[in-house]
Amino acid sequence: MTMEKYKLETMWPDLPMSNRYEIAYHHVLEEYPDWKKKDITGESPDSRVSNEFAKSVIQFAEHKQLMKN
Repeated sequence: MTMEKYKLETMWPDLPMSNRYEIAYHHVLEEYPDWKKKDITGESPDSRVSNEFAKSVIQFAEHKQLMKN
């Protein structure tokens, strides 16, 4: 485990929600395949893919401990 990941895991419960959501957004987006990334970040995002993405970000950010993926 890298030092940065260790720090993040120990600080996660105390991070402001805005920071947790930003980290979650980038983490979940990074995990998605390219075609889904394009649908999410494109000019007219696909609502099904965007809804799925939003739910994943919320689940990740709201978790009481950093989810280990």
